[in-house]
Amino acid sequence: MNSPAVGWCEPAGHHRFCVRHLAANFGKKFNKAAEPRANEWFSEINPMQSTLAFDGGKRYGIMTTNMAENWNNAIKVSRKLPITALVTSLFYKVFSYFDQRRVEIEKQSINENEFTKHANQILTKWIKRASGHHVRLFGRNALVFEVTTMKRGQKGGNKQIVQLNDHICICNKWQTYHIPCSHVLASCASIGLRYTSFIDDCYKLENARKVYAGHFHPILNQSE
Repeated sequence: MNSPAVGWCEPAGHHRFCVRHLAANFGKKFNKAAEPRANEWFSEINPMQSTLAFDGGKRYGIMTTNMAENWNNAIKVSRKLPITALVTSLFYKVFSYFDQRRVEIEKQSINENEFTKHANQILTKWIKRASGHHVRLFGRNALVFEVTTMKRGQKGGNKQIVQLNDHICICNKWQTYHIPCSHVLASCASIGLRYTSFIDDCYKLENARKVYAGHFHPILNQSE
């Protein structure tokens, strides 16, 4: 990972741990409910690589390697094939996935969506929640807000501080997912500011389209 030849060194890539594998390793190492050495084991793991709190927003909330595991599951049958058949199978599977994603992206574009389905699902949930927040503006130039969440039974009624110019909300969701949390959305709404400029470019459909823009060409006969 640290080799310059690989191309994934910082800032192009960041080394993070999958918490699912971390938990599995912990289970193999310690088999008792109360283990005095556990704290020492955890202290040797860099929290920047294993937690969202110290991640610095590099993993966009992704805590596992499920994306890689999904691919492993998709090629489970192909892995048993001879090498030529294996490569051919993988080629057509990748082509099929690219084609499906392109169709999905264009469908979303037809509905005039600016952002991906994933981002829209998160925004829809947080916009609904934002409608119940109470907002106070503490400095129009600095764009600092105090947001009090709506009381729901025993939950809610908490205060969060939003600093729009610095892209900070003390709930840390904005910094983690790079999508404005409900407190940011409520703050923007209170002064008539569009929140879309605070959404990371990686969630834009135009960039998702670029991911799957690669072209595939039919495989020729072996004699050709």
